[in-house]
Parts: sequence; C-alpha cells; structure tokens
Amino acid sequence: MLCCRVLTRVGLLMWLGAITSAKAQPVVADGRDPWTLLKSHPVNHQLELQLDSPDQGFRIGRRQGPLLALGDVDLGTQQKLANDPQTRFHGWFVLDSYWQIRAFDGLDLNVNLLLLNPSASDGYRASAMVHPGLGAHLYKDLFCLDGSPLTLHVLGIDLGWITTGNGLLLESTPLEGVVAAARFRATRWQSCWRSPPPSASPPRCAQRIAPS
Repeated sequence: MLCCRVLTRVGLLMWLGAITSAKAQPVVADGRDPWTLLKSHPVNHQLELQLDSPDQGFRIGRRQGPLLALGDVDLGTQQKLANDPQTRFHGWFVLDSYWQIRAFDGLDLNVNLLLLNPSASDGYRASAMVHPGLGAHLYKDLFCLDGSPLTLHVLGIDLGWITTGNGLLLESTPLEGVVAAARFRATRWQSCWRSPPPSASPPRCAQRIAPS
C-alpha cells in the first residue's frame, strides 16, 4: 500500500511538471508588444502554441490533422450625419487569415493572407487587396540534458508585425528575415538577420533571453 501511494504521488508530480513545462514554452521570435493598446495580431508560425493560449479559447473548428488555421474578420462602416455627403468608406472589411501545414515532424509551412476591401462603393473586385506572408519553421531537439531537450529553431522569412518608436510616436511594420534560436528550458539564445525596419537599429541582432 505504501509503495502504491509513493508511485502515485511520483506519477502525479511528473504529470504536473509536464503540464507546467508545456505551458512555459513561449512562441519563438514573438515580436508583438505586450503593452500596446493596438490590436495584437497572431504571428505567422507556431500556430498550435498560440491557439492553445487561454485567450484564444473562443476560436472553433481550427484543427484538422496536420493543418491548422485561424482568422480574424473585421467589418466597419462610416455613415453620414444629417445631409452630409456619403463618404467613400461607408463600408469595408478585413480578413486576416493564418494557415499552417506540418510537412513532416520538424518542418512547418505557414501562409498569412490579409484580404482588405477599403470601400464598398467601388465593388469588392475593384478595390480589394491581398497581402501575403510566407514562412517556414524548422525545429529539432539536438540532445537532452538533465531530462530537458536543447531545441534548435530556424524560421523565416515572414516574422510578423513589430511595433517601433517611443512614446506616442508608434508605428507597426511587417518584419522579414531569418531567425535562429536555441532553447533550453526557460532560457533561449536568439539571433536574427532581417531587412531593417524604419528605425535606427542595425539589420542584424543577437540576444540572450533568460527567465525572469
């Protein structure tokens, strides 16, 4: 009986440790600003981690085998007051869709399609625009140390949107480049080669991010 209780407690601790370890894994190269008041878009890689986030529980029908997808739809209108003339932007829509397919274990292919129609007056064929973003994510566990793997990540070229600037002078810009990262438990080393955004930062950056 004592042995059974010990094994049960050990198994429970291992199970809780696995859950804690899984929740502690953040998205690699997540350039989103956690303090911005603007709407935060998903990043174009590791959709499975983003979909499992507690704040994404409202999404439905998002998994089908190796294929993952999510989308955000915005509809808007701008109406006149009294006898003012109607504006061109009295109706518009935005569809921001993300697709991911697992080619094999260790390689994910991603597509972000942003569909925009700024004016219902022009007709959806006349003024509609499509902005694509293509990405690939390579990842592999190199070896294990003390029961935890050292994982290598290489991803690009679509790295998502980042926020640049200080104070009230903020700008969101798409980032393209290649990121190489190594992760061991809660610590990761990351280096990126990117096309420079409109800022004074150099086109290549390297950083070591330790647990807080």
